[in-house]
Amino acid sequence: MTRLITPENANTPMKHYLADMTWEEVRERSAKGEIAIIPTGSTEQHGRHLPLKTDIFIASEISRRAVEKVWPRARPVITPPVHFGYSPEHTYFPGTITVGYRVFVDLLKDICASLSRHGFKKLVFFNGHGGNTMGGVLATAMVEAKKETDAFIAMASWWELSSKALAEVLETPPNHACEMETSVMLALGVPVDMKKAEGRLPPAPIKGFSQYGLTSEGFGVLNTEFWGVFSRVPSGAIGDPKRASAKKGRRIVNEAVNNFARMILELEKKPYIEEFGLYSKRRKK
Repeated sequence: MTRLITPENANTPMKHYLADMTWEEVRERSAKGEIAIIPTGSTEQHGRHLPLKTDIFIASEISRRAVEKVWPRARPVITPPVHFGYSPEHTYFPGTITVGYRVFVDLLKDICASLSRHGFKKLVFFNGHGGNTMGGVLATAMVEAKKETDAFIAMASWWELSSKALAEVLETPPNHACEMETSVMLALGVPVDMKKAEGRLPPAPIKGFSQYGLTSEGFGVLNTEFWGVFSRVPSGAIGDPKRASAKKGRRIVNEAVNNFARMILELEKKPYIEEFGLYSKRRKK
């Protein structure tokens, strides 16, 4: 059973949220473990049936469960989640908060610089919002932060770690506020009004070459129509959330947690190498 963090047990040795620690505890933790996980997501519309927090909630919850699964073999910290993302495609709906591309990149870069300065040399962006990857924002932030901090930086979206379960349990392709996301939220115990769950899949803008899907592979030929498609879907949900179930969601979540936990353990074993630092030193000579 997954162990929940409550106020009563928050001071146990399993404390792993950076914001719950004192600066002395952070210093001690970074001396024992170099991994910091940065959950990224968004605050944006997710149809009439899911809350605005869906993306960041899923990323944060899977991060928590994965860290608890590897404890104490690995001792990563989880930073405060980045609640705002790059979401211009959802601004047709009230409640969506988007930040500029450059703002988002600079924010993540500064977060990495702060963590690296205090001893965390292996950083992971764990993402819950497709728009953060479609626009290349996370990749840009990762590259720029690497050059400035020389930390080892990885990034993964939770659905990339659930590919087998997604292929086995979903009846419809992963999209937005869809069967997949709705199933995961049900599995995580979030109240969902399934009577309001409705969505549809618009026709592909270039027949035979592109389609609407969450993964980059699903897009085929990328095109700008993705950014405006939500204005033509009244509910804001693309896909068929009515097919969602908590049972499907549990399969998806379990695979994501297990694979993320395995990734953390592999990262724990990986030697840290100052790649850019070594390059700079060679050039000075």
